[in-house]
Amino acid sequence: MKKIPETINSVKRKCSIFIDLNDKRNIGYTINEGEDTETTIHVELPRYYRPRKSSKIVDENSNFVNGFKVVKTSNGEYAYVRESDNCLLPFRYDVAFDFNEFGYAIVGKDGSVSWINKDFKYLNLQGEMVEEKLDKSWAEFEGWQGITAFSKGDIPLSRVYDGRNKYGKIA
Repeated sequence: MKKIPETINSVKRKCSIFIDLNDKRNIGYTINEGEDTETTIHVELPRYYRPRKSSKIVDENSNFVNGFKVVKTSNGEYAYVRESDNCLLPFRYDVAFDFNEFGYAIVGKDGSVSWINKDFKYLNLQGEMVEEKLDKSWAEFEGWQGITAFSKGDIPLSRVYDGRNKYGKIA
């Protein structure tokens, strides 16, 4: 896995999704934009559909954090393994990060960024935690263009961006 900063303060779609000469969609995510730990992750996906799911783990964090660890599968997607039963879960993302102390993790999928909870529901554009439809070969993951760091208080989620506006805290 590409070295990811230990502290994730923001994740943002780097640029518009574009299709290259090999019919692949290219998406970039910037982590901790404008900070010393800024990192960019580049993701290639097929033009229309997500890659066929793989259960073969090719790279993994060595530690479980808050009950889960992030792994990379052979098709290039990121997923989670649950500590209690060492089970690879069916949810797949372009980028995925550890769960925080509030029980949320930042993930990116098809150029959208969102929070997920430990039930793997994600925060949609209406501010609701919803289940992702896993029976589709295309994404129905309506996330944001970017998410900033957690608030300093006891609200676990902070700011989201939709490309036009900066929204206030989402709890």
